[in-house]
Amino acid sequence: MKLLLIAIAALTLTGAFAEVTLVADGQARAVLIVPSEPAPVAQYAAEELAWHIEKATGVTLLILPEDEEPDDLLARVYIGPVRAAYDAEIPVDALDGEETVLLTADDALFIVGDDDDGDPLDIAVRAGTLWGVYELLERIAGARWLWPGDLGAHVSATDTVTVPDLDERFTPDLMQRKVRPGIMKAEDLITPAFSEEALEAYKHDQAVFMRRHRQGQVHPLRYGHAFHWWWNEYGEEHPEWFQLLDNGKRGPTSPAGAWNVAMCVSNPEFHQKIIADWQQWLAENPGQWRNINACENDCGGRCVCDNCLAWDAADQQGLTVAEGRSTSLRYAKFWKAVHQLAAQVDPDAIVTAYAYNNYRFPPTEPIELNENIFVGYVPNMYFPRSDAQQQRILGEWDGWRETGARMFYRPNYLLIAHCMPLIYSEQMIEELQHMYRNGLVATDYDSCPGAWGTMGPLLYTLLRFHTRPEQSAADSLAEYCEGFGPAAGQVRQYFEFWENHVYDTLLSLSDRDRSGRLFWLYFAKNDHIIFPLSAWDEAGRILASAEAAAADTGDFADRVRFLRTGWQHARLCTEISELLAGANPEVSPLSVYQRLDDLADFRAEHEMDYFANLAFTAMIEKNSWVIPERYQREDLIPASAEVEPLDGTPIMATRGGHQFVALLEAGESFRAQLSCNRAGANPSPANWHLIGPDDEMIARGSVEPGETAEIDVPAQQAGVHLLLLQTNRNYGRITLLSDHVVCASRSVSFIGGASPMYFHVPDGTRSFHMTLSSPAPGECARIAVLDPDGNEAAALETGDLKEVTAEIPVPQGQSGQPWSVTIGPAAVGVLEDYTITLGDELPAYWAHSADRLVIPAP
Repeated sequence: MKLLLIAIAALTLTGAFAEVTLVADGQARAVLIVPSEPAPVAQYAAEELAWHIEKATGVTLLILPEDEEPDDLLARVYIGPVRAAYDAEIPVDALDGEETVLLTADDALFIVGDDDDGDPLDIAVRAGTLWGVYELLERIAGARWLWPGDLGAHVSATDTVTVPDLDERFTPDLMQRKVRPGIMKAEDLITPAFSEEALEAYKHDQAVFMRRHRQGQVHPLRYGHAFHWWWNEYGEEHPEWFQLLDNGKRGPTSPAGAWNVAMCVSNPEFHQKIIADWQQWLAENPGQWRNINACENDCGGRCVCDNCLAWDAADQQGLTVAEGRSTSLRYAKFWKAVHQLAAQVDPDAIVTAYAYNNYRFPPTEPIELNENIFVGYVPNMYFPRSDAQQQRILGEWDGWRETGARMFYRPNYLLIAHCMPLIYSEQMIEELQHMYRNGLVATDYDSCPGAWGTMGPLLYTLLRFHTRPEQSAADSLAEYCEGFGPAAGQVRQYFEFWENHVYDTLLSLSDRDRSGRLFWLYFAKNDHIIFPLSAWDEAGRILASAEAAAADTGDFADRVRFLRTGWQHARLCTEISELLAGANPEVSPLSVYQRLDDLADFRAEHEMDYFANLAFTAMIEKNSWVIPERYQREDLIPASAEVEPLDGTPIMATRGGHQFVALLEAGESFRAQLSCNRAGANPSPANWHLIGPDDEMIARGSVEPGETAEIDVPAQQAGVHLLLLQTNRNYGRITLLSDHVVCASRSVSFIGGASPMYFHVPDGTRSFHMTLSSPAPGECARIAVLDPDGNEAAALETGDLKEVTAEIPVPQGQSGQPWSVTIGPAAVGVLEDYTITLGDELPAYWAHSADRLVIPAP
């Protein structure tokens, strides 16, 4: 906090600059006084002060309105704009910008701040009085807030609390301090998240925790991708406001992707439209801070019109946008042009913008911006970083600061963690302190992963920066560990182990592989690679020494147990990650189903402990883990006794985890051809396991990206054999060569084109359902459902819809036979990821040809 040691002039109270005792020898010596009709912030501030003092001393301090102030000799703690504050000539009405006054005079303590009349837990509500309470609690009670919930609130136990002489007036160091809550409720989760009751409790307690760390803002900055809806609204009438593509057309690269179209930022009519909309917004929102959002959409600058290209730096040697042309200078000119127009309306107008994507690099030609242009820097580099990468990021920040703009930080790297101990505090604080010393005015982190039981010190260090920006990572870790009492040394060793492990493991990879491992949405598939079980075992031994040191010491021991809960949960997730990847040659992948049951039980038992934000954790798992439907070992028979040779080399282009079953005679081989194809920077291989009729693993193998392998394993006994394939978010192209072998899954996830697939419609079926889903808009597909005669019975296509379902009638005489599906591109978008799901009316088996199908035995 920025301290201004400014004496409050002409105090009417005598004997100023005196200590004030709140509790002495376990007895209350003060009363808390709030306004007769207190605003929510002042009332909440009093409650927070009383709660923490009671936690430290066991003594309850009374909270009274000022018109009920007692006549006894107790000291007074005046909280908020009470009459006594005005009598003391504290400039109550002149406080601004979340400003706080802490003052002792005679036997009174004043805690008065700039407050809004709103919910004290709302980050947009100014709460200077509340900040004063928290600042005081840190000093007089050793308060530290380690994680959400009562257990995470640490104070020093004592029987006496005295406030020293105070005469201070201060404001927060940053005009906005924001770590987003990370409450991401996804649909169709595959693992358990919070129950509704636990989610509401977690949201509340995390909001309390964030405010204790002074998360808040002086003014509500307006920013974020500003034009994502413009094409649908204005594209037909004003295509000239939007990007010109290399094909000579204006608008989105895909009709299904209008949300991320880039703008023609050199167009003056586009600038004027922004100003007109802003003026309308001002008229509809009087009194709001005058902030124009000029942030480009969630894409790079892609316009290739002559004017936009002319606005780019001249040193790009003919590079095209596709080849990596920097568009930073054109965007800086765009923001400046918008601000100049806005300043004609209001000289104090603010323009907010992002330095992002291919306009992230600072301009290579001089341009003079000003402090009414706020540039939000969005780095493209995750932690941990090499020294060269760290210096590159800091250099990009400095380059933008040199333009004269004010700088705010808008990173995404906090999203990367799942529930793992991904700790990189030293590099993070080095970055933040450099930025703080070079123009940082605000932060906005997307988003808090809430892995409090495993990466608590990193999150504590980040939040602590917002109130103690010059504090080192080592000192923040020491503060955090104080909350573990006699186990502080062992807890410090535990987290230092994890930070060293993160640096050693990830910095040993190439930049490309590290980037592939750290993509936030898919992080959980790499749990076992970045945090192998051997590391968990070693860390567990350190934690055991902490448990021994804490013994039976109340909160201290309970906090060590909290870390053990985080350890147990994350280790269990690591086991599941390893099993789904098929990475352990000693363990059958089938055991993953039991571990998933264990995970569900664990979360249900411990969800109120807040060891992890289970809403965030389960959302990451949905995107990272592909859990194959479990084959239930039902009796199967061939659909046809005779099998013709395959026509060509049909493929199933699978992505994620799938199971294939084959009816084999003793000595007959399970045969397949498998290739692994890299998706993006993902370095993971495709792993396969062959399981015999008795559930014993009889063979396994891996196929590296870009390679192809032949699977040829003789059966030791007759019966149903199971091939488990996990492509680990890459994609596998598999051709099933055995006579009677099928993909055993109701839902199959594909990428790109695939050969026709056959399924069985049981005798007597009158209709069945089929569903097609894809990440539309953008990635879309079309499937045709063909009857036994090869006629199209139905077609399903995604486009603007992410999922379509059809009920398909079965004419008389066409049940009890194989039907098929053909796959092709949709009318819009590209043919990439999609999933086809059979209705419950049908057996969950797919084959390359009709005669290779297997069906449930009658």
